[in-house]
Amino acid sequence: MKTKWDAIVKAHCHTPNWEDEGGVQHAEVRGLSWKALDTCKRQWLLSIFTQDAAEIERCYLEHYIIHPNKMTIQAFLERLVQLNNYLPLLPCLADDKDMPKTISPMNVSFTEQELATILLHSMKDKYIRMFDTVQDKPFPLFVKDTVTKLERIKNLFMDDEKRKWQVQALHEAAGENNASNNKLTGKRFSSAKSGPCKKMRNEKYCQ
Repeated sequence: MKTKWDAIVKAHCHTPNWEDEGGVQHAEVRGLSWKALDTCKRQWLLSIFTQDAAEIERCYLEHYIIHPNKMTIQAFLERLVQLNNYLPLLPCLADDKDMPKTISPMNVSFTEQELATILLHSMKDKYIRMFDTVQDKPFPLFVKDTVTKLERIKNLFMDDEKRKWQVQALHEAAGENNASNNKLTGKRFSSAKSGPCKKMRNEKYCQ
């Protein structure tokens, strides 16, 4: 790791004939400066990530991230905020000098409203439909308020599913009791019918 970093510093700080962001050629070495350090850090990231790493992460957060069933909403939000804080550190296509100048930088964090929307759409569809019915605005605005409402909705669905399981268990227990009662009744009837049959005697009387 240190060998790779030393090679990057040598190439960008101690090598003459370099080109700056404006395309101007410089015959002297760049030297050590804070701006040169930022350039080396960006080059280091490009040795690990692709040039469009920020675009890929933004696309993942906006369209593909899903809330796991066994994770609390608050814990999931903390992971989401952590990924959002990584965005300014990642390379993006706007950093590439060969790209058109019209490309907007994508290595910027999502706003709170955007983060609240991402959190909502990572939930189950039934949670989103319920959220739309209790939300006075057409979209979420604040992360904390969104978490509170989603936790209430999740608890409502969990309580409803628990009641369904209890009713189903009662029905299954009643069905088993009926089946066992029918078996016992059948045994009583069969034992009553299976007794020895008496034969009729033909008696002759004197006349």
